[in-house]
Amino acid sequence: MNRLIFIFLFFASFIGTSCAQNLEKQISSVVKTFTQGGDSHDLAKLESSLHADYRMVWHDGQNAQAFIADKATFVDKVKSKEWGGDSRKVRIEEVHIISEANAYVKATLQGDKADFFSHYTLINSEGKWQIVHELVTAQFK
Repeated sequence: MNRLIFIFLFFASFIGTSCAQNLEKQISSVVKTFTQGGDSHDLAKLESSLHADYRMVWHDGQNAQAFIADKATFVDKVKSKEWGGDSRKVRIEEVHIISEANAYVKATLQGDKADFFSHYTLINSEGKWQIVHELVTAQFK
């Protein structure tokens, strides 16, 4: 009996770990797709990665006030090529799954023009993970 309980617990923990790793991959993939969309000015990748209520907050201490952009503003700046166009390497530093509906990602985006230090909040709406909030600072080269 104890052996059966041990086997059950072993497989249950394996399945739980596997599911969490799969969620981490899904969530990380959204951040990478978002970055690729900005880097290549691919609006379809941006649109699919960003929730309708997306907000980006940029506050690097250089200015007294933070710059806040909604989804439309962000996409327009990438579309006009005011933003984006760098080839950045994405380093996911942390993925924290809060629940099956909410997650947090800390990432560093290293590029030729600048390095970005971003914190993302993602939500799972209708089975699709999307970025709803981004807090970002940057070091320009």
